[in-house]
Amino acid sequence: MSRTVPYDPFKADVYQLGNAIKELTEYYLGFEAFADLVNKMTVKDPTLRPTAAEAAKLCRDLAARLESSKRLKRRVWKTFDKKRPDICGFYKYAMLIFGWNPLE
Repeated sequence: MSRTVPYDPFKADVYQLGNAIKELTEYYLGFEAFADLVNKMTVKDPTLRPTAAEAAKLCRDLAARLESSKRLKRRVWKTFDKKRPDICGFYKYAMLIFGWNPLE
């Protein structure tokens, strides 16, 4: 954004929403499929970003593809943080990587 150069505030909103989704993809496992959408929404050049309507359509199309492949029914886990290990994170990591289920 600039005080001297006009800009489209809706493209700035698309960028901010893309950054919010990007944060989810970085901190939680299971959102990897949204990486392409995030990349399109956070392009530095605002003229290359999708409009809000186009971004919504891309998201709906992605959700439909994920739903048909049963990927939307998977659990979403917080990523394992090596700097701050906690026992819950370890169990989630073990369940995800090794298929360990403590309920069996």
